[in-house]
Amino acid sequence: MLFNSRFITSAFAISSFCLGSLARFDSSEVSKLSLDYPYIDEGFQITNWDFGGSAIVDTSIGVLLTPDLPHRRGHLWSTRTLPKDNWIVEFDFLIGGKKVDYLFGDGFAFWATAERATGGPVFGSRDYFNGLGVFFDTYKNGRHDKKIPLVVGMLGDGKTPYDNQSDGLSSSFASCSNYEYRGQVNPVKCRVKFSIEGSTYLDCFTAHNITLPEDVYLGFTALTGELSDVHQISRIETNTFDSSDAEKMTGFKAPEPQVTVSNNSNFTSSFVKLLLVSGVFAAAFYGYKLYASKSSKRF
Repeated sequence: MLFNSRFITSAFAISSFCLGSLARFDSSEVSKLSLDYPYIDEGFQITNWDFGGSAIVDTSIGVLLTPDLPHRRGHLWSTRTLPKDNWIVEFDFLIGGKKVDYLFGDGFAFWATAERATGGPVFGSRDYFNGLGVFFDTYKNGRHDKKIPLVVGMLGDGKTPYDNQSDGLSSSFASCSNYEYRGQVNPVKCRVKFSIEGSTYLDCFTAHNITLPEDVYLGFTALTGELSDVHQISRIETNTFDSSDAEKMTGFKAPEPQVTVSNNSNFTSSFVKLLLVSGVFAAAFYGYKLYASKSSKRF
C-alpha cells in the first residue's frame, strides 16, 4: 500500500434541506455515474466518463489524476448529469508520493457544476464555475490560521473567482481542517450528499440557503505546481435515496475539527435556476484510525 504505516477511513458529507417535492431518477441512469474495477471497457475508455490532461488509468488501482511530477493537471468528468436532488456520491482517494519532507502539493477537487471538462487554475479545472466545488488542499498558499490539509467548500455563480491567495477561504461558504487525509496507506473514503434531510455525522461545516444549478456534472480534477503529489481516485459510487433513507445514514465520530462558516453570501442568489426554496448544507467528516503493521510504496 501507499505512503505510511497508518490509514484513516473517513467520510465527508454535504446535505441540503429543501421544501420542494422529491425528484425520481432512474436507478439504471444513476449507476452510470459510478466507477470501479476494472475501470476501462473493451475500447480502453471509461464508459460514461471522460478523462484527460495528465490523468491515466491504472486498471489495478484506479484513475491517477496526476503523477508525482510538477506542473501537471488531470481530470475525470461524468458525461451525464447528476439527479436534480437527493443524490449521494461516495468515493475513495489517495494523495501522496515519494517525498518524505513537507514539500508537496497541491490537492484535488470534487465538482458538481454546470460546466465540465474545461481545464484551468482551480485544482486543474476552470475558474468562475457554476455549482459546487469541494477542495482538498494540501499546500498553504496564503497567510491564514487554517492548518493544512484543508477542506474548503465554495459555491460558484459564474462571476466569483476562486481566491488562490487565501486558499479559497475568502470565497468559501465553509471550511474545516485537522484531518490528515494525505499520505495514508489505504484509500480515504469520502461521502458527498445532497439531500432533503439532515445527517447525524459530526459537523465539519454548515451553511444556509445553498442552491445548485439544475443540471450539474460530476467531476474530479487535480493540479501540481512546482511541488507535486500523486492524486488518485480509486472508486466512485453514486446513488439516490428518499427522505426515510437519509435518517438512517449515521457514522462514527472523530475528534472535533477546526470549523469555519463564512458569511459570504454575494453569490448564493445568482444561480440560473434555483432547485430549492430554502436549504442548509451540512458537511461532515468522521473517521477512525487503524494501524497497519508496515507501509509499502509503489514508487
